[in-house]
Amino acid sequence: MDFGGWKKLRWFNVVPEYGDNRDLPEQERLSCDIRRMSPLEIGDQQGWNQGDTMLQWRDHQLTELAVDDEDRAALLTCPVGVLVQWRQFAENTRRWRNFTVDGEAITDPRQVFLACSGNALFAEINAYIVGASQLTGEKLKNFVGRVSGTDQDTDVPLAATDASLINANTPLESVVPSS
Repeated sequence: MDFGGWKKLRWFNVVPEYGDNRDLPEQERLSCDIRRMSPLEIGDQQGWNQGDTMLQWRDHQLTELAVDDEDRAALLTCPVGVLVQWRQFAENTRRWRNFTVDGEAITDPRQVFLACSGNALFAEINAYIVGASQLTGEKLKNFVGRVSGTDQDTDVPLAATDASLINANTPLESVVPSS
């Protein structure tokens, strides 16, 4: 049974366009791997807004990032909506390369989120996570070729409606197929 090739493209490399990143020499480009979620996983992530799920995740996954009492207090007052985005980013990106803050390389997706939340890089990566979850087959192959910066598009053009998948304002819950 063919599920549109999503298993083969579970994780794929992304080279963001952010800040003329793709114009840099290949060894200097910022990149990461993004996990393509299935529709079931997207539905699971919608449940993160309910109950204590996000608060438990925060306490388990984020408290080690706090370096002082001020950081801990900020984590405790972080809105659930931000925690949901943080978790989505942390669990669906990996292998960050050439991401530096104050000259220090950062590879932990949780720390990358802290450094880029709310800016254009975050919006671009979030759009790729959401966009990839909506595509299958040739459209997914074209999408992966474009976002990897390799220009490995096939001859199948992306439909105009698929271009909207790169909209960073698309909420994750809007990509869940209707039953």
